[in-house]
Amino acid sequence: ALFPSQVRRLDGQVAARQENADAFHEAMRGCEIIRFPRLKTGHRASYHMLTMNVLDEKARVRRETFEKALAAEGVHVHPYMPAPITRWRRLQWKGYDGPVPFWMPYLERAKTDYANVELPNCEYKVSHSLEMSWNHYRPDARGMKRLAAAFLKVQDHLDDLRAYEETEDRRRVKDENRVVTAAKRAAAAYRRK
Repeated sequence: ALFPSQVRRLDGQVAARQENADAFHEAMRGCEIIRFPRLKTGHRASYHMLTMNVLDEKARVRRETFEKALAAEGVHVHPYMPAPITRWRRLQWKGYDGPVPFWMPYLERAKTDYANVELPNCEYKVSHSLEMSWNHYRPDARGMKRLAAAFLKVQDHLDDLRAYEETEDRRRVKDENRVVTAAKRAAAAYRRK
């Protein structure tokens, strides 16, 4: 609930958030690996959160790597959803064996089956999106330029990020091989007894 004093400030704060989002979008024009959603003409977002898509096919780094690089620059972004809602097990009444949520009987009675629902745009958004809290409710054009500079710096170091991913992937494979080898040794020891 909003207090009356907050409601009186709301229009001004939303306008400032929009102004800051516009300034940020303008400062991000040189960033080729991030895309922002386009709103219909005449529509404006209130920007509680700022959503964007990482064009990982263009960046050739994983979204998680991009997220870590931004965090190193002091910019905190995160994926919004781990999976499309239609893929959530607790919305799949066929074969679901977890705690029964109150809506499960209604889905079953209505024969609502999300298992075969294909939502390619949703799948794309979930796998490419990054969200950023947008608590910039005072105009701050310089701050928006600094924020965009962090994204542009990360973009300028994509080669380094690719090298980092290769190193991490090799390390992960070595670690997995070590675990498998240890498990095989342990299994062989049990067989001898």
